[in-house]
Amino acid sequence: MKTGPKDGEISAGVLERLFAVIDGRRGTDPSESYTSQLLAEGTDRIAQKLGEEAVETVIAGTKGDRAAVISESADLLYHLLVLWAASGIAPDEVWAELARREGRSGLDEKNSRSRSTVKEADMAYDDDNVFAKIIRGELPCNKIHENDHALSFHDIAPQAPVHGLVIPKGRYISMADFAANASADEQAGLFRAVGEAAKALGLVESGYRVISNHGRHAHQEVMHLHFHIMGGRPLGPMLEGGPMPPSHRD
Repeated sequence: MKTGPKDGEISAGVLERLFAVIDGRRGTDPSESYTSQLLAEGTDRIAQKLGEEAVETVIAGTKGDRAAVISESADLLYHLLVLWAASGIAPDEVWAELARREGRSGLDEKNSRSRSTVKEADMAYDDDNVFAKIIRGELPCNKIHENDHALSFHDIAPQAPVHGLVIPKGRYISMADFAANASADEQAGLFRAVGEAAKALGLVESGYRVISNHGRHAHQEVMHLHFHIMGGRPLGPMLEGGPMPPSHRD
């Protein structure tokens, strides 16, 4: 790996200077800059943009496109800093947490965390959900693409002229569950499948939207992680709302 003198210090300094500029945009006129607009729209919108940039970075990585990984990583870091600013988190707080973890193996760190969230997610997973049945071959699907870790197929109730679904083959409820517990191969396989499905659907040139709903407020109806890929026409800046699904705790 190519590094320069005091490379880590230079990187941290760049991030801190960028954060100071971003933080200074809070409360300013949203028409003045993209950063001001994002901050005015709130953490939900910022988190959505951060997730989109994370997906683009992973797709670039799975394609082995070094230049794209660098570019998408810069976008990802920028949106992460915007989220910090909107959440009132200073870079020093993150540096301190990284320093606390320094010297600890990833497995030790993971094992030291509470297992309650993972346990609850595992208890809530329904092996009879429709996607689990499709993975087991108990229900048919109009397949788009498949690899060792993910499956994509056409949505039977399309919300756009082109509407596909991509699901991991493992028992994961949400992106939070998947990010915490899926292996590196599973994560790469899933995001590679998103890119391959979009390509197979002929959406790469015209553009498309990738959506993953998490929880009741996001209208998640099947408790198995899934990504919607939609395109085939201009989709507009936001999706329209709809009736809330029933609570899964009722």
